[in-house]
Amino acid sequence: MNGSHLFTTHYTVRVGDLNYGGHMGFDGMLLVFHDARVRYLKTLGYTEFDVGGGKGLIMTEARVRLRDEIFPGDELAVRLGISDVGKVRFTVAFHVSRSSDGRPVADGETHMAGYDYSRHAAAKLPPDFIRKISSSHTPI
Repeated sequence: MNGSHLFTTHYTVRVGDLNYGGHMGFDGMLLVFHDARVRYLKTLGYTEFDVGGGKGLIMTEARVRLRDEIFPGDELAVRLGISDVGKVRFTVAFHVSRSSDGRPVADGETHMAGYDYSRHAAAKLPPDFIRKISSSHTPI
């Protein structure tokens, strides 16, 4: 993420986040990404189901890279950045480190698209939403 970020939140790893190996796996990290994205949207006054104009968001693609094992009780610092904002899509990048030692434990990104849940179809992102995420756009 080149040291740049837009939003930081924290996440405490729970037993339910673990896989059969006793540490957090890819699916658990996607939940951490989701939690951070929802918290970021809330700071802008949005939810994933409502970004204005009767539109929501849907994830179209995700990438997760695990860099170290993550165990129950680990406190994670989750940094988030926004890029590639278009009329329909944008990218959210994540960098996750262990708060106790600052060691990077994961990174990745999710590609989000506007979605009309009433029509079950892709939709353009509302202009106000685009303006808000673009004005706080952070290169990654």
